Amino acid sequence: MKTISVLLFLLCAYDATYSQSPLTITAEKGNGFVTLYAENKTICPLSVSFTFETENMHYSYTPNSFLIVPANTSRVQLMTLYRSSNAAYRYKYKYIWNYGDARAKNYDTSFVYELPYAIDSAYAVSQGYFGSFSHQTVRALDFLMPEGTPVYAARAGRVANVVQHNWQSCRQPECADFNNLIVIYHNDGTVAEYLHLQQNSATVKIGDFVEQGQLIAKSGNTGYSTVPHLHFWVYGLTMNGKESLPTKFQVGQKIVIPERGFKYFRRRRA
Repeated sequence: MKTISVLLFLLCAYDATYSQSPLTITAEKGNGFVTLYAENKTICPLSVSFTFETENMHYSYTPNSFLIVPANTSRVQLMTLYRSSNAAYRYKYKYIWNYGDARAKNYDTSFVYELPYAIDSAYAVSQGYFGSFSHQTVRALDFLMPEGTPVYAARAGRVANVVQHNWQSCRQPECADFNNLIVIYHNDGTVAEYLHLQQNSATVKIGDFVEQGQLIAKSGNTGYSTVPHLHFWVYGLTMNGKESLPTKFQVGQKIVIPERGFKYFRRRRA
């Protein structure tokens, strides 16, 4: 038996019919071979990692090489696994995916974000970068706010995913499966996620272009959450997975990175 690890990079397509996973992998058997195909339904790149277990098979795809799937493509051949002899063969695979293209490096690190709530309002940060509860390894921000507080786009982009049907929450990481969220893909290849949103509160749909400062949803307490708040973070991708990125915000006349324990007032930009 041998293990095959393959990393693929999928260029975005768009179809507004999916709710959580924009990626579908299918396997079609032929006479002594199996071919894997992909369908990508979102408006942003997806990075996909495969792990295979095979017996009596070899494959035509080089591990850790790149594959580009053009937009609006529903049947893209990824790789073929061939039977090595006339003996019986077996294969099994798993895969994980993330938004974004791990090859992209030209992120706009100078970009200034808007605070993700209404003008003339202020909310405190309960957990900042590398926080001790659930942010130990990421640059992410938790803004304490009551359920039903309007949430606004911190940066312009296209909506890559909307999940809003959940109502459950708990303090165990397993409850992350119940996060209501909106994912927005930016023009420099970075991705923003807005989490713990109120059930059925989204005002945007997959494929929409949103302006900076546009209403997108209401805050909630869904998923991996103990108190009502908005979790916001921005990331790019590397060969090792998601890389959380610093996010600078306009606060009055200053540009700051919000910190735990401080309240930040959003004013209208001049």
